[in-house]
Amino acid sequence: SIDDTEDRIFERFDGKTLLSQIQHLPETYKKAIRMRYLQELSLTEMSRITGKTKNTMSGQVHRGLEKLKTLYQIKK
Repeated sequence: SIDDTEDRIFERFDGKTLLSQIQHLPETYKKAIRMRYLQELSLTEMSRITGKTKNTMSGQVHRGLEKLKTLYQIKK
């Protein structure tokens, strides 16, 4: 689930590293990750703000988290 993925990623990163790695994401994923985790918006709130469906926003968050994992593995 997306929450499990989130927990695993945030266990690996400290806040400064996470913010640094988010900067390397494509803009679509960067925006979704910032809205979800830095602004702590729900998928419903994100959907209202962007005009995209909750499923679309969920997918962008999920793909953004996967890309963060890849960036972290490259950095190690």
